[in-house]
Amino acid sequence: MPSVTLSRPQYDALISAALAGNSAEVKRLRTIIDQANGITRYSLWIRWQDIGGRPPPRIELGKGWPENQTYFLELERKITRADVNDVLRTSARNPVSVMVTPDPLATVGWSLVDDYDFANGG
Repeated sequence: MPSVTLSRPQYDALISAALAGNSAEVKRLRTIIDQANGITRYSLWIRWQDIGGRPPPRIELGKGWPENQTYFLELERKITRADVNDVLRTSARNPVSVMVTPDPLATVGWSLVDDYDFANGG
């Protein structure tokens, strides 16, 4: 893994935000540090239902899906179907109706995993 460089003020701000529990500021600083170091992050939300399980009651846009059937995957390389399969193998019991979205807020762009274009991120 390559080294990451940040200035002393960035380091101090990152530590302060982390200790204060300010995740929005930590994410903002991470974006600045990533850009300065040429780091690109790829992310994908994954959700599924388990065979034999009960479907989630009344799902509303962006909320309501059970946390134990949702996973946020983030890598420093393009995400592949094999990465999603690895998540399902370790996090799900008997997954069906697997859906994914690259939307950071997980509110739009959900598609079935078999329909998702991993080569182009959508």
